Parts: sequence; structure tokens; C-alpha cells
Amino acid sequence: MALASLAPLLLCALAAPAGEEVVVQGVTLPAGRLAAALAGAAGTGPVAWGEPWPAWDERTPQGFGGERAWRRWVELLRAERAARQPRRRAELAVLARLQGRDADAWRHLAACVEEPGLVATLLPLFSPGVPQAALGRAGALADGVVLRPALPPSDDPRAALRFLAGTEIASPEFEVGAARLTLAVAVDRDGLEVKLHHRGGGPARLAVLPPLPRGVDAGLVFADWEKLPGHEGPVSFELSAEEPEHSLWLTFHPPRERWPLPLPETLAPLVPGRTLLLVSPRGDEPHLARFAEALEELLGAPARLVPPGASAPGELEPLRLRFDAPESAERKLVELLGLAEAFALRGPVR
Repeated sequence: MALASLAPLLLCALAAPAGEEVVVQGVTLPAGRLAAALAGAAGTGPVAWGEPWPAWDERTPQGFGGERAWRRWVELLRAERAARQPRRRAELAVLARLQGRDADAWRHLAACVEEPGLVATLLPLFSPGVPQAALGRAGALADGVVLRPALPPSDDPRAALRFLAGTEIASPEFEVGAARLTLAVAVDRDGLEVKLHHRGGGPARLAVLPPLPRGVDAGLVFADWEKLPGHEGPVSFELSAEEPEHSLWLTFHPPRERWPLPLPETLAPLVPGRTLLLVSPRGDEPHLARFAEALEELLGAPARLVPPGASAPGELEPLRLRFDAPESAERKLVELLGLAEAFALRGPVR
């Protein structure tokens, strides 16, 4: 089955009434308000969705260590705050998926329903999690592709684990090389399973990077129930008619560091004169410096990157966002980025 034909099948699954799990032509998805919103987008793709983003972990001047990518994010949010447009939300959905902000990505996707072709085009980025470069392209994925499937959608604003536990999202058949495959992501309270099935054709090689819910840290990784001690990153599999079923299991652990993550609607604009200080180990990391600049533009408050112990002039105590714990800095950045995005989109900043 061609990649472009994945989306209409997924859209059929999204048409289920709330409170049910449905199976439609091989697709399963937990129903709810978000699924109901997407159910009306029964269009066909592919359509152009926008310019590809640099990889999120590319921190060079050409990526998120430079101004261009952050400038694009800020301008999309400013324009979208002024007037809603599905094409802009499509670009924000892709960025959120690249950053692992699956709950935000699903909400952006739901805002694209006025242009059904956009929803159809972007859905393969969620399940089975195709590379950004494959969006809208017909034909098989390359042998050796890395798939990054999304978590199931949740109506909970934070997509908390207690709401995700017991849910599953599965793709219809898709092609990798000469093979026809399916992929499913199932979330439990103590871990997450990615299930792969070889449905026909020749052998295939691929790798899977499992998603991670908010509020938990990654624990042990198992490939076909074999422990992979110390493994990080994608897990590789070879599928064939002789070995058609494979699985990845990722356990969850309580986070080593906790930080508050309020809902955007509970936040008030900063008191005039109060500064945002982003605290990092060196105080000069390019991607964090660009994030500080973006926050200053979006929030209308002074923001800058500083090393630990730095002070800020003024009568008011600055608000400090800390990125000086290496084990949590990246996830905290992503979550704060999503919070800033939601705050910026809720209406004009006063």
C-alpha cells in the first residue's frame, strides 16, 4: 500500500464515537473529543503543508542553534494569534512532533480540519511515525528507515499518564522496502509497547524510537523481551515472513527531577519590569540563547540566558527558568517551549 493511502484509513478510525475503541481497516485509535474533532476531516492527500523544519537536535546555525528556525516559530505564532489558519497549524504540528510534544501536535492537527487534505497528509507523521521528508510522498519507505510513532491522542490537556494508560494507536499497512508492515503503540501504567508485524512481501529493516509520556523518565528497554542494558535512541529490527512479529518495551520510572507545569489558561502576563532569566551550565548555549530571544518577543518581557549565580538589575526578583541539570534540561526545554506556545496562542499579550 502506498504511503499516501495511509491517511484516509486513519481518518476512518478517527470517526468513532467518544468512549469506544474502534478498529477500521486495521486502524485502532482511542476515541474522544479530539478524535471527534478530527473525524470531520475525511479528505484525501497529499497536499503541501510547508517548508521542512531542521531536525530538533540540530543545534548548528542552520538549525535550532541559529536565528532562522526560532524566527519562523515566533512569526507563525504571532500570525496565528492574530488570525487562525490551518496551514500555519500544520507547520506547528510538524514541529511539535519533531520535538516529541505529542499532545500539542495532536491539538495542532485538530486545528487543521478545515483543510482535510492537511490532516490526511500529516497523519503518517503520527502513525506509523514516518520521517518528515516522507510526508505526502507515495511509495515505500526506504529500507532501514527510523520510525518515530506518536503517543495516542488524549483529551487531557497535559496528556497525563493516568489518561494515556490503557490506550493504543495502530497504523494500517505501510511499506518499507519490499515489505508490508503494521505498527501499534500501546501505553500501560508502567511502560509502553511498540508492536511490529510483517504482513507480507520481502524482508525489511527498520528502527523505532519509542515516545515518552510527560511526567516519567525512560527506564529499561527490551527488544523482543531481551533487555538492552544502557540502550538509548532507536531500536533496530529485521522483519520477515519467517520472523513476522517483533516488539519493543520501554519501562517508566518516576522523574529524577520534578518541576511545575501549569496549564496555559492559568498563567498571567509577567509583571512589567520583571525579567526572565534562563539559567544554563555555561550561559552561552546557542539554542537556549535563541529560545530566550524568542520568549522576549512572544511575551513582551526581557529574557536572557545566564550562567548559574547571575543576577539581574531591577527592583523585582527575576523569574528563573533552570536548565543547569543535564539529565532534565532537554525535556524541560521542550515542555517550556510548548507552554510558551500555548500561552502565545491563547490571545493577545497585555
